[in-house]
Amino acid sequence: MGFFDKLFGGSVSKKEVSLSNLDAWLDDEFSKLNDRTVKETKPLIEEIFEVKDSLRKRVLDLQDLSCEELPARLKTIVKTSKPEYVSSMLDILDAIEFDEKAGYKNILEFQGKLPEMLEKIAKAMAGHGRYLPFAYGDALAGIRKDVKNLIDLHRNLSRMVESYGRITLLEKIRTAKGDLESAAVGRKIVKSKANSLKKELKELGKDLADAIREREQILADKQSLELGKQLEADRQKLDGIKTTAYEGWASLGRPLRKYKRLAMDENRLPQSDLKNIDGFMENPVEQFLSGTGFQEILEDMEKAINEGKIEIKNPEKTVKSIRDITASLKPSLIDEYNMLAERKKKIESELENSIASRQGRKLEALVEQLKNKISEKNGELETLEKKGSELEASMNETRKQLKTQLEEFKITLLDSQ
Repeated sequence: MGFFDKLFGGSVSKKEVSLSNLDAWLDDEFSKLNDRTVKETKPLIEEIFEVKDSLRKRVLDLQDLSCEELPARLKTIVKTSKPEYVSSMLDILDAIEFDEKAGYKNILEFQGKLPEMLEKIAKAMAGHGRYLPFAYGDALAGIRKDVKNLIDLHRNLSRMVESYGRITLLEKIRTAKGDLESAAVGRKIVKSKANSLKKELKELGKDLADAIREREQILADKQSLELGKQLEADRQKLDGIKTTAYEGWASLGRPLRKYKRLAMDENRLPQSDLKNIDGFMENPVEQFLSGTGFQEILEDMEKAINEGKIEIKNPEKTVKSIRDITASLKPSLIDEYNMLAERKKKIESELENSIASRQGRKLEALVEQLKNKISEKNGELETLEKKGSELEASMNETRKQLKTQLEEFKITLLDSQ
């Protein structure tokens, strides 16, 4: 029967313990382990101190022993070494103390310090004590006998307290229980916060649906719808005019640059029209809408091509492009563009200042605000749910570990949430 079995009276039948009663069971186990270990080790520890006292007396007795019969040189060495040896040994032995009222942990601490003491004794004997046997053979034999007894007693004490693993396991069980309870509290807090967030998200969802519905009703206002349709039609027409102007002038490309060089060399155009050519090359839409110089430029450019003064790969194609631009980009198109732009501006102003529009903008802002808030809350909920899952996994792992540890004591942990 092992020491632990002796402590707990042989084989132990299985029993069930709930998490709430685990502290009481642990306290009882610690108490039993402490009381019975103290009782079991007391005789051995007393014997250790008896041998220690015997060893101390033998060391002190060395001080009164003579070595006059030794050769002079060896006698000098012994006389020099003996006080150092005696002093070292007494310091080592006097440092070993033990409180009789101490508990299990103190016994373990004492048992752990004995090897250090024995190692120091061995160093003292191998150091200042190595020449003493030549003078005090019998005395040193007694000292070695006591040291050997201390080694044997320490070995016996170590075997007796091998159940240290048990008390360590009890401490691990208490720590695991604390971790499990802390995780459970954390999970409860996370769950409560998550539920609150879900309720808040539900309310925000209702508010968002109401805001979107009200916004759609306002946007369905008949007058606003008609103005909106007219605005969209005007925008498309304006974009179409700008596209026609851009694509038309862009199709001339390199021929237009060659024409500019010719116009400069032959003074075919006034300086203002030369600047207009730059405008058509850099920003054809803006230059066209300014209404300046484009007809004169196109007419003279076609004339120069027909005269063969501009070298281009496909003069017929370029002339066709010039005529297409002349046909599509009439001055009246600029007037139409300006009229459409003015009407667009007026409609935008009416919509901007209408009651429906103002309400719609407020609702649009509210919708965006609610969407952002819902997104933020969903992020918070996702973080909480992740934390809850981590805590749940930690609890399951700790509970599994706790059950395994308790099985060493034939204890079944009752499941609890």
